[in-house]
Amino acid sequence: MDLVLFPTEWWNQFDFIFNALDNAEARRHVNRLALFLHKPLMESGTTGFDGQIQPIFPYATECYECQQKETPKAYPVCTIRSTPSQPVHCIVWAKEFLFTQLFTSTSENEVAAADLRKETEDPKEIERILLEANELSSLKRQVEHDDFPAKLVQKIFHDDVQKALQLESLWKTRRKPEPLNFDTEYKLKLAELAKDPSCVKLPNNDTEVWTVLETLTRLNFVAAAANLRSYIFHIEPKSKFDIKQIAGNIIPAIATTNAIISGLSNLASLVFWNKGFTPSDAKATFISIKENKRATSALVEAPNPKCASCGIVSKGLVSLPENAFDLSLKEFLDLVRQKYNYSDDVSVIVGKNKLVYDVDFDDNLDRSLKDLGICKNEILLVQDDADEYENLELLVCGGEHEDVRLPDIQLRAKTSEPAGNSEPDPVSAPMTSGGENETILIDDENDEDGQPPTKRRKVESELVEVL
Repeated sequence: MDLVLFPTEWWNQFDFIFNALDNAEARRHVNRLALFLHKPLMESGTTGFDGQIQPIFPYATECYECQQKETPKAYPVCTIRSTPSQPVHCIVWAKEFLFTQLFTSTSENEVAAADLRKETEDPKEIERILLEANELSSLKRQVEHDDFPAKLVQKIFHDDVQKALQLESLWKTRRKPEPLNFDTEYKLKLAELAKDPSCVKLPNNDTEVWTVLETLTRLNFVAAAANLRSYIFHIEPKSKFDIKQIAGNIIPAIATTNAIISGLSNLASLVFWNKGFTPSDAKATFISIKENKRATSALVEAPNPKCASCGIVSKGLVSLPENAFDLSLKEFLDLVRQKYNYSDDVSVIVGKNKLVYDVDFDDNLDRSLKDLGICKNEILLVQDDADEYENLELLVCGGEHEDVRLPDIQLRAKTSEPAGNSEPDPVSAPMTSGGENETILIDDENDEDGQPPTKRRKVESELVEVL
């Protein structure tokens, strides 16, 4: 785990952890730290007008990973405006930037320079993006002119692309886009389309609020603009059906919802300090704009017995002073067996997949922990291959004392169900509050920290590195 910036000593100063991060990877990281530290965690999030809080008490209630989460994504402004590489980048550009700037109040949709500086340090790129927005705002004042469609297409599909090509730093590792040659290829076709009476209906005030692509005219606009941009940047075009699905899942962040959830998080944490409090008394709370569901609550669930983070494994901190890293693996294993009543049939994995010991591979018993790559902030997985007790994950931290200090954990006996199945039950996670097109704008693509493999799989798999 990456604990350089915020080590375990930093986390240990808190009695209660509040979490409102913007991506699932960071949420999982904090969730697992709370499990290692055995500290309560208030998990929270919002999706547009909806939001929720989930109190997490390690090994007593559900953790963040006990139930499967949706896999949503967020897209940086600079990627969308300058260097799209996927169809969704072009669709977001067409709907969230081009459409809103043409048919809504420009002052509410301008790109802030401060936001751009968070994503790029290139002043020329920031200047170009802001200039594009200002030029488009000026151009749309000519919407009543006969040559407006031609000027619009020329600007966004040719002139703006030409300006982007002048920034050589953007194309060192990317294929350069090809500006649309409007005069020779599309001028006559555009003139015919401009005569279509349905095109006159676009710049009306009823487009001020557009949360769903419910009309064919609007969908045609976004689909055409997105696919033309895809063509310019050598990206595979999408059908109108696909574009409608992708564009419909873009949810805005609402400050009021965030404020409500922040307040609820604080209020819900107060019960933790009450005398006689038990985790089973805690409640998850949900807010929604839907009628009769403005605010609802439910008692938190028990941990999922098949959860890879808390259901089939216990976590804790092992404190090792500097001289303890000179201990042999055998000496360390003897301490672990004595503390947790493990049998001789155990295995040890360092990090994600480095097998250093099992009953059929004992070459490393006399090697020191330091020699095996075990260091501060590393994770050791002790697996009970005798299937008597649950597995144990130890996060290595330093200590000023002279002896090895293992966490005081009462390991749970393994259930009759095979531990090899780490997939949570396929039910809706409490961290999503429902809704047909709801997607949290987070990046949750690669979850590499799944359930540890069983011994049999470890030996056979090519993914396991045997030191």
